[in-house]
Amino acid sequence: MTAVAALATALFGLEVVVILACTAVLAWLVARDTTHLLYPEGIRWLAATLAVTAAATTLDLCHMTGAFGSAAADVIAEATYAVAAAFAVGSMWYFARDFVRTENRTFDGADVRDRESDDGGFEDA
Repeated sequence: MTAVAALATALFGLEVVVILACTAVLAWLVARDTTHLLYPEGIRWLAATLAVTAAATTLDLCHMTGAFGSAAADVIAEATYAVAAAFAVGSMWYFARDFVRTENRTFDGADVRDRESDDGGFEDA
């Protein structure tokens, strides 16, 4: 193993440790109490995304270091990355869903389409 490959493996190992730590902190926050969170579903999806990403990176590191030498382990790691990407889309949807729905065009009870002009704004606040 060359010095560059050893450095890459060490940095990837550090990345796995950081992702695992972030997963543990987020899982602890979700398990502790979700009543004070603004988007609890999105936080749960984000925690699941981090958990699946942590599993994928751990599998990838094991394959990279030779702990799992088969090609099947590499396929499983890459498939787990794909599942993590799908979970990431789910978590982004839970965070963005209030901002992308367009069927409700009201703001604080006022219909946005009934505005006669664009007067006002931040300068009138």
